[in-house]
Amino acid sequence: MKTKQKMMHKMAAAAVAMATSMSTVEAFAANNTSLNNLTTNLSRATSGFPNMISMFAYIAGIALAVLGIFKIKQHVDAPANVPLKDGLMRLATGGALLSFPFMTQIIQGSISNGQNTSASANSLVVTNNLQNAFGMQ
Repeated sequence: MKTKQKMMHKMAAAAVAMATSMSTVEAFAANNTSLNNLTTNLSRATSGFPNMISMFAYIAGIALAVLGIFKIKQHVDAPANVPLKDGLMRLATGGALLSFPFMTQIIQGSISNGQNTSASANSLVVTNNLQNAFGMQ
């Protein structure tokens, strides 16, 4: 059992390392960094996270749906040993994860009145006093 957990931890670490290494956007700090440039670089660097979260939601949703079907099959074979609740919970969770990317798009569209699907740092206005307080020119 412990070897199975170790293998799962190694696979999870490899997946995280692969996902972070696939990012091609650079987030750098120049000498004359302003708050607007900093937020623009930060939003560019994290622009791939929603797609990565959607990918993980799709994969986990499909996996849980398949596991739910197998659990329901086990319930049909031996109703006294395997409760139906286990299979139905996995199916419901898989369905929720499969619908998660669509729901985030709907929420983004409703918040921005259907105009924007991503955040923009160009509309960020910071007064000079606030920039001076943080030492940014």
